[in-house]
Amino acid sequence: SGALGQYMLGFINPATAYGVLERINAQLSRRATLKTKAIGADRIEAKATLQPGVVEKPYQCQNRLGGAGGTGKALHQ
Repeated sequence: SGALGQYMLGFINPATAYGVLERINAQLSRRATLKTKAIGADRIEAKATLQPGVVEKPYQCQNRLGGAGGTGKALHQ
């Protein structure tokens, strides 16, 4: 957002940011489980698994992808 926000983002590595996203997802969604894993210095693997019997609409999956992509973009500004 502001200069201070950008400064603070400089101290957060991708693994930490996506770990926070994983915990937030657990609080917001009981339909899917999000697991993240660092696979390199600046690469993260994120895997969303739906609970048994859950059927999602395409926009719900796209929203999840957008949240993950937005996290990555915020870290690389």
